[in-house]
Amino acid sequence: MAVFAISFRLDQGPDYARRWQSVDAAVRRFSAGPPFDETTSFYVLEANASADSLWNALVTGSDLDMRRDALVVLNLSAKESQFGGTAMPDRLNALLAAR
Repeated sequence: MAVFAISFRLDQGPDYARRWQSVDAAVRRFSAGPPFDETTSFYVLEANASADSLWNALVTGSDLDMRRDALVVLNLSAKESQFGGTAMPDRLNALLAAR
């Protein structure tokens, strides 16, 4: 079991609320227990997964559109991460390398 931080950004549009709810439902489905969800578009949770497998499960298990949206999954138990979509990979990679 590992602890993960998940953050996402959705592109605005008429389907924003539906897509946000689908991501929230996917996060809760893959969480081993109730996640920390006190801030907007950010979760901390436990899951029996790798960062890559959790990222893929969230993308395929929700209505995220990686052409318009961004998703970051950080494994806080190990130096492991996965991100994609419109996230800025160079800046994030530089920050993660400093851990």
